[in-house]
Amino acid sequence: RLYLAWGSVVTDEEALQLTPHQRKQAQSKVKEVGQQVDSLIAETFTQILTPSQAPGTATIEWKTTKATATGDLGARVSKKLATEEKLIATYGGVRVKMDIDRYDLWSEHGDITVGNLWATYARFPHMPRLASATVLFGAISDGTSNMHWAQETFGYADARDDSTDPPTWMGVRTGQHIAPMRSGWIIRPDLVPDPSGDEPDEDEGAGGGSSGAGSTTGGNDPGGGGSADTRSTFYAQFDLDPVRGIKQLSEILEHVAARLGTASLSLEIRATNSDGYDDATQRIVSENAKNLGAHGAEFE
Repeated sequence: RLYLAWGSVVTDEEALQLTPHQRKQAQSKVKEVGQQVDSLIAETFTQILTPSQAPGTATIEWKTTKATATGDLGARVSKKLATEEKLIATYGGVRVKMDIDRYDLWSEHGDITVGNLWATYARFPHMPRLASATVLFGAISDGTSNMHWAQETFGYADARDDSTDPPTWMGVRTGQHIAPMRSGWIIRPDLVPDPSGDEPDEDEGAGGGSSGAGSTTGGNDPGGGGSADTRSTFYAQFDLDPVRGIKQLSEILEHVAARLGTASLSLEIRATNSDGYDDATQRIVSENAKNLGAHGAEFE
């Protein structure tokens, strides 16, 4: 109430005909009482509630954790939760593999998409609470780069071809850091295709390979037992978000264009304003577009 009262005095200083001394005194009071309010807020809001749930049950329990009363609210809450692993900012590939095994998240083909795995972490309270999808992406990269991935973690594939039986993984990578995509696939280590499939093997080529890994090498072996599909042209159109456009474009270049060799890229912008664009906007946008090499940039 004091903060609001002094703030009102400062706002109405002309109507109140305050002297310079009174004006300075009111502004000083606003600052002083404002600091007191900030302190009271910090001391009051210290109880953090986090949900907890046992797997297979519908009951959610709320756990209480007390944060410190000093510092930025978001920072101190995050720091306190991190110390108790109620908000995890760094995760490892081994723990991701343990989570998938513990909660039986593997599909019938022994894989799971990165997007589905992240949705599981984000949706269910019994799962470890990762701070963001970026944390999971880092953990997946840590897992694929593990020297002992075949025993401890997993493999990664860019895509899965369901037209074959069993499905074929494409762009399989192990033993290296990667930049996972939500559409990518995490593969159970005992089913990861044997990289030696790059060399012709008469036994496997005849269909005599072992089940699991041996039957999926076609994803990494252009000359393997799969059908020879030599399509020579690729086209795709992406809708970029105005806010995340730069990040999306970077991912498209890395995960799509870079794999196609020589590829031409174009960006199309369509914008509509029901009130129309003023002369200044038209002039600035047109000049910027021209300087950046746009073709046929115009307003209608």
